[in-house]
Amino acid sequence: MKKNFQKNSLFQLLSVAKRRIFRGNFDFLSEQRAEHTGAKSVSTQRKEKIEINRKRQALAGFTLIELMVATSLFLVVIGTAASIFVQSLRTERAIVALMGANDSVSGAIETMSREIRIGSDFTTAVDGKELHFSSTRSGDITYRFDPETGRIERNGEAMTSSNVEVKKLQFLLQGEEPRDGKSSRVTILISISARDSRISSIETHMQTTVSSRQLDS
Repeated sequence: MKKNFQKNSLFQLLSVAKRRIFRGNFDFLSEQRAEHTGAKSVSTQRKEKIEINRKRQALAGFTLIELMVATSLFLVVIGTAASIFVQSLRTERAIVALMGANDSVSGAIETMSREIRIGSDFTTAVDGKELHFSSTRSGDITYRFDPETGRIERNGEAMTSSNVEVKKLQFLLQGEEPRDGKSSRVTILISISARDSRISSIETHMQTTVSSRQLDS
């Protein structure tokens, strides 16, 4: 009887111990799962917060500092581009004015050359700024430089346009002696500039030599 009672008591003690161990393991596993789930939820919450902040930043406008920096950069770029554009326009106008002056003087030289070829009895002033001769078509012709107006004149009338300023005009005469059996040769030296304050210091120098087809008598 005592032996059976002891066996039953031992069996009960073992059963209680097993139940306690099982419950302890179950509680431990439950705690681990809860901690793992909580860690996951914390990580998920952080990701969600980061995503929400990104969306807010994407939807939000610019800050005052960003606007000021962007405006400053825009003004610098526009100012630089405008300065380059204005300078290009000025350069283009100066080039056009200089080309116009060269064309005007080239036309005057061409006219003088045609009349000198059929001229005779050439004479020049002492300073070489005036040339006089007789043309078979137009009679007596005089070319001179007027330093007051800065123009080339033909018989008192201007040959160059108002946009041209003649700095220098000189005639060099060779073979003008009568009955020397040679035709007269006239070398024309001209220095000009455009009447433009931006390019007035730029001078163009021209030179040409023309021989008369008429022999001196």
